[in-house]
Amino acid sequence: MPDYNTEENKTKLINELKNSDVEIRFKKVNGDERIMHCTLREAIIPTPKKADPMSQKKVRKISPEVLAVWDINKNSWRSMRWENIIQAEAKNEQQLEKINIGSTP
Repeated sequence: MPDYNTEENKTKLINELKNSDVEIRFKKVNGDERIMHCTLREAIIPTPKKADPMSQKKVRKISPEVLAVWDINKNSWRSMRWENIIQAEAKNEQQLEKINIGSTP
């Protein structure tokens, strides 16, 4: 299982989120496991509005221990702790296959 809490893998995952949809499996704070289909593609995420502080980078200081993403199914911002990410797979539309993100230590 890749360690998504390393700077290298954080950068890889963020870059992939900016370019495609990603399926992330993670452990919630309450211990439940969840699979989220998410992205950071500018064509998908909404234009920042003052009423939505999660999208305001300058207004809201987000902890470096947390990954904030746009949940495609719920159409809202969600976040998870880096250390709780179990698996991340990009949906590569050209090859129609999933690509594992992150390197194994």
